[in-house]
Amino acid sequence: MMPMLSIKVTKVIPLANLRLLVFFENDVSKLFDVADFIAECPEFELLRDPAIFQMVSVEPGGYGISWTEELDCSEGELWERGTEIPLTAADFEALSEHERKTNMKKAS
Repeated sequence: MMPMLSIKVTKVIPLANLRLLVFFENDVSKLFDVADFIAECPEFELLRDPAIFQMVSVEPGGYGISWTEELDCSEGELWERGTEIPLTAADFEALSEHERKTNMKKAS
């Protein structure tokens, strides 16, 4: 059996429909569907509450993500079960900056 990769998480963004955009230290981004966890583990049912779902953050050291002390997911699980997408953290930051500037222009 091959050991599970340990590629640290650098950023996580909560999206609509119980999905997460997860960025890893090797510049790979993955889309992760949390609904799978809800189906497998009843304690993840709490994540259907948008306020709780939005609380997601990267664990210290990038070893996974968590919502509360009881609800978390390891970096290996995110890596193995996520779907790779062609978007880097730098791409996302550039998009966010563009949106911020566009919104500032609209407000003035």
